[in-house]
Amino acid sequence: MANTITVYTETLDQSMQWSADMAHSYLMASAPGNQDWPEMAVAYDDRNPALFGVLSMGVGMSYPFSFVGRDFPTNASKEVTQLYLHADAPHNPSFLTKDDLEGKLGELMIIPDQKALACRAHVQEILRSFPTRDVPSEHQRIVFWFGI
Repeated sequence: MANTITVYTETLDQSMQWSADMAHSYLMASAPGNQDWPEMAVAYDDRNPALFGVLSMGVGMSYPFSFVGRDFPTNASKEVTQLYLHADAPHNPSFLTKDDLEGKLGELMIIPDQKALACRAHVQEILRSFPTRDVPSEHQRIVFWFGI
C-alpha cells in the first residue's frame, strides 16, 4: 500500500502561538455508530515519493539534499494536533518553515543533479500552499506526516 502525505499550514500569531491557517474549516465529524473525528481542509494531500524524499530523509526516496525529520512540533495548533492524534497510522511527522522551504528551493536550483532539478517543482508546489500573509517567512510553516 502506498504512503500519502498530509500537510497543514500554520502561522505564528501576535501572541507567538501557532494557529492553523484553515482553522475556520475545522469541525468534529460524526456518523452513527462511530466515534467523532476531526476534519479540516488540508493544504496538500498526495502520494508523491519524490516529494516525500525531499521533505523527510528516509521516507520514500532519499536524497543528499533531503531534510532531516524533526518530529511532531510540541507547539502545534490545537486543530493540527487533534488531526494528527486521530490520523490513521501516521508516521514520520515533521515541520518546516516557509523559510526552510525557500532555502531548499534555492539550494535545488544550484545543485547540478537531475533529481534536484526534478524536485524543485514539488517544493514550489508546497510553497504555493501557503496563504498570503504579511509575516516573515519563518513565521509560517507546514506540519506534515505520512500515512497509509
